[in-house]
Amino acid sequence: MLISGINSYKTNTARPVFRSSSREYFDPKLMQTNRTWGNIATTTWMFRQDLDWEKFTKFAYKNFINCKYVNTCSLACSDGSEAYSFIISALEKLPKGAYRKFIPLTAIDRDFEIIHSARQGKINLSTGDIGRINMISGFRHNKYFINKQPALNVSNDRFLEQCNAYEVNPDLRNKVIFKRANLLNYLASLKDSGNSIVFCRNVTPYLSMDNLFDLANTAGRVLKKGSLIVFGEFDKHSGILDFIDVKGFEQCMDYVFRKM
Repeated sequence: MLISGINSYKTNTARPVFRSSSREYFDPKLMQTNRTWGNIATTTWMFRQDLDWEKFTKFAYKNFINCKYVNTCSLACSDGSEAYSFIISALEKLPKGAYRKFIPLTAIDRDFEIIHSARQGKINLSTGDIGRINMISGFRHNKYFINKQPALNVSNDRFLEQCNAYEVNPDLRNKVIFKRANLLNYLASLKDSGNSIVFCRNVTPYLSMDNLFDLANTAGRVLKKGSLIVFGEFDKHSGILDFIDVKGFEQCMDYVFRKM
């Protein structure tokens, strides 16, 4: 998700939803509830470049080399772009069959419409998305996304790039479980034995200060030694990257933290 027009997480108390690939979303309700006068744009896309996906995937594989199963989840998952990015990276860059320990990946978002679309195996992809998928898959994007169609029409969205809708190949779609849930509640209910990856990327600036500290405290309490939490570049604006270490985490690579 990419946000424009935000100066401080302290003023950003509204709760925009996270929509699908490479699109700009404006919520008119923010005009009444947010000091940024509604000037918030959220986007998500495949293989977002603030994370080295191949490096991270290989790091996660080594980190959990002795685990038979890794409880992997994506919070505020939007259309599943980042969930699919990780699964594709694991399929393409890990030893044959090694991806199995990371599935099923659970992807949660509180927005009914986008979760419904994701469950149906539909996704909007831009030309940039296709290019990044091709780069990691050896120009085989149609191995994962098929039947190109006109873009999905979702209310309140507008495109930043030219997009088309695709069907997610059932073999890829079945590796992700989409659920409608609140990210804080879901994290609090997580059962961890030091074998979890929590993607919580580029969402924390949307949280109130109370919820931000709740997120950090919950992660510190729930996640056990060896588990990972993954943030994004925009999360530095919430301040969470500056104090997550005091909750018992060490930084392993850019935006990736491991519970000690």
